[in-house]
Amino acid sequence: MEQEKDIIEGFNAGYILKSQKPELFEQLKSSLKDSNSEYFKAFNEGAETYEQEKAMELLKTGIKSLDHKPPSKDNLDLDIEV
Repeated sequence: MEQEKDIIEGFNAGYILKSQKPELFEQLKSSLKDSNSEYFKAFNEGAETYEQEKAMELLKTGIKSLDHKPPSKDNLDLDIEV
């Protein structure tokens, strides 16, 4: 039960630090890189999850912006000679 609590706390700490204080996260990660604790593993997984969610959000934003822009003559890449 205690190990599960450590994993949850580590995951949440990594997620929050990566999203709010990325510089501090990187410092902690560097100083604890040799740690094999479940807390630290979860800490890294929390940060990775944040990065994945951030990338997905950027992807969704980019796709939405593409959906609203009609293609222009300059953006078309057609191999048609006139």
